[in-house]
Amino acid sequence: MRVVLTHTGSEVPDYTKHCVNQIRHTNPKIQIDVLVNYRHIKEFRRKVSNVSKLTILPLEIYTENETLKEFRRISWYKHWGRPFTTYPSPENFVHGTSERLFILNAYIKHNKFNDVWHFENDNLIYGDLSYVANQCSKDKVSVCYMGPSYVVMNAILIPKHEMFNDAMEWYLNELYEGDAGLKAKYKLDMTQEMSVMRFYDKFAYFPSIPEQDKTMGPLGYFMDPASYGQFIAGTNNGHEPGFLDTINHDIAKQHSHKWRGMAFDKLKGPRVIDMNNREIRLFNLHMHNKTRIGEFVTYAKRNDNL
Repeated sequence: MRVVLTHTGSEVPDYTKHCVNQIRHTNPKIQIDVLVNYRHIKEFRRKVSNVSKLTILPLEIYTENETLKEFRRISWYKHWGRPFTTYPSPENFVHGTSERLFILNAYIKHNKFNDVWHFENDNLIYGDLSYVANQCSKDKVSVCYMGPSYVVMNAILIPKHEMFNDAMEWYLNELYEGDAGLKAKYKLDMTQEMSVMRFYDKFAYFPSIPEQDKTMGPLGYFMDPASYGQFIAGTNNGHEPGFLDTINHDIAKQHSHKWRGMAFDKLKGPRVIDMNNREIRLFNLHMHNKTRIGEFVTYAKRNDNL
């Protein structure tokens, strides 16, 4: 089992070091691979020089993958520019969120890696990745469910590289429809990996909400698509802690119905508090307020049973 992180285009964001260090803290033996543009390796290596079992690779090695090349050829996402956020978003942000998935696919397909975890670089991990993988589907790729309109690829568990390759080839074929075609086909306001891949029917979903149906995944923890991270720390768009996106996030819609708040400390990490005052551990936080990620790094010893 290994973790594979990716970053394309710009210099690796500084907060990525928190993601890497937190993974190493809670999973001291797991291999971590990071794929970045060659010109940014030296600077990023300096930021994580204390991390063991970490391999930083130039993603250019894997760019001859045919699916990745074809995505780059047909992608219209680069025309959308840079989102206006408090913490500066990189150029071609929307293009990059999809491109990193094609790079991930090229890497694990080339090396025939199975049992792979992938996280977006603004995620903090608070539990044992092997424990979770053993509870999850072995027959499907697992991702986060946000709501009827979106899946979130911030946390991905890939049991077999062929499964993820199938998903990315499906996504590529959908992109041939074009921006207008996909908006009409799926009644979308915006095309991106979260909205289009919501319609890929071979994903399994991590559990995320108290009292959630057991078919959504194992019990004992919840995975954060972004909702809990937004609630505890706010967002890059100026929202303060306590923010609830009740338009797009099912978790936010269930606030005051299935959960009432959150708790956090440096030893126990983040927990969701349900309506019976029971605290349920969060396996990760997906942090949309990039300036505060370092505040939620923990020092707790790893707990194999969460």
